[in-house]
Amino acid sequence: MRLAVVVTDPYLVAEVLGKDTEIEKSIEGVYSKFNVLLHAHGKPNIFTSHIDDYWKLVRKGVAPAFSPKNIRKGFGHVVQVNRQLISILEEKRGAPVDLDNATLRVTLDVIGRVGFGKDFGATRDLSDGRTNVALDMMAAGRDEGIKRFSNPLRQYMQFLPPLPDDRIAAEIGVFFTGGFETTGHTIAWALFMISMHEEVEAKVLAELAFLELMPTPEQPTPRAMEYDDIAKLTYTTNAIKESMRMLPVLADGTNRTTVRDTRLGPHLIPKGTMVWVPLKATFNSPHLWDRPDQYIPVTAEAGKQSMPDASSEARAKRFLPFSAGTRDCVGQSLARMNYTTTVAMLLAHFKFQLTPEVTPHIKPP
Repeated sequence: MRLAVVVTDPYLVAEVLGKDTEIEKSIEGVYSKFNVLLHAHGKPNIFTSHIDDYWKLVRKGVAPAFSPKNIRKGFGHVVQVNRQLISILEEKRGAPVDLDNATLRVTLDVIGRVGFGKDFGATRDLSDGRTNVALDMMAAGRDEGIKRFSNPLRQYMQFLPPLPDDRIAAEIGVFFTGGFETTGHTIAWALFMISMHEEVEAKVLAELAFLELMPTPEQPTPRAMEYDDIAKLTYTTNAIKESMRMLPVLADGTNRTTVRDTRLGPHLIPKGTMVWVPLKATFNSPHLWDRPDQYIPVTAEAGKQSMPDASSEARAKRFLPFSAGTRDCVGQSLARMNYTTTVAMLLAHFKFQLTPEVTPHIKPP
């Protein structure tokens, strides 16, 4: 039986995920299962490969694409896609809408347009309920991945249609799957949490009104949102971060494996042990947070700050939605621009409520 260790202590998490860690990602035991979903011959990618020369080359090559300068160039696409969604929701105003599906469409189109110069039309197709091929392919890949985790023999039973080219196909695939659903669900959860807490929603709307980004009696026609507004939306950003803390889309966190006997704090972890960092447990532990079960939009922001300890070189953080260290999310700058802009634009135009069918079954944190 393989040993496993669960780590939630913020200092030990920093050791496990930090840039100087000697604990490898659990490629063979966990993440390699995704390879065949992205490449006909199961080629690894930046998410599912060890840190070797090829990994470093890919990481170094894609990093400039997510620099502030280049991300700023993509802001217009984010606004355009959200305007499409706003126009569609205006036509459906008062009718039930699958908001999670809508925000997934937005993120798919944003990644396609900003990252690859391709408009998949997923948001546009929402207007008449048409099936979107790209969206269906992403959903099929996700479902297949879940099935393979629950049934290790499944990979020998069937294969998805092959993708063209060599490893480049795997790298392109992981950028879509890595950013598409995570960002879309983050937006949906943020809208849910904000809308279910009237006092938070009021403060978000006040901030939007102060920046003239939503219609008011004094200014019926708001100005267009600009890239520089993102940094000014401090309370809105904190509200999103707090929803990410309470309801992280990657709740299971990340897995690593010790390649040699390793000391974590006072503990000696044998070689070959899986080291699991569950994000939801870390983000919601009463040992690390004050009132972690309450939605307070300053909590996650406070958790970003280092936990001072003069005896420790690591400055541990309790809030790591994009992981940390060498293998942190390379596309996090695009995700932040996407979810902040989308949440702000949608709340500036709509008030969201649960449908009567689900209201009795939902009790928000």
